[in-house]
Amino acid sequence: MEANDPKAIRFREAVERSDTDELRALVEGDPVLRRHIDAPWFSFDKPALVEAAARLDRDVVDALLDLGADIDA
Repeated sequence: MEANDPKAIRFREAVERSDTDELRALVEGDPVLRRHIDAPWFSFDKPALVEAAARLDRDVVDALLDLGADIDA
């Protein structure tokens, strides 16, 4: 899945808005997106988990970990 895929864009937007409900719905409903949860789709090639942690967004961090994000990615 490429960063410009509509699902990837919705995923990034959900992370940026701290919309954990949308984030969970997107990832739980799409196995391809789940496999790309650690993709470097944020500035400076950061994965979503690093992006959320940098903003101290605990809710998004917890949601991403629950959805299978790799803390070592």
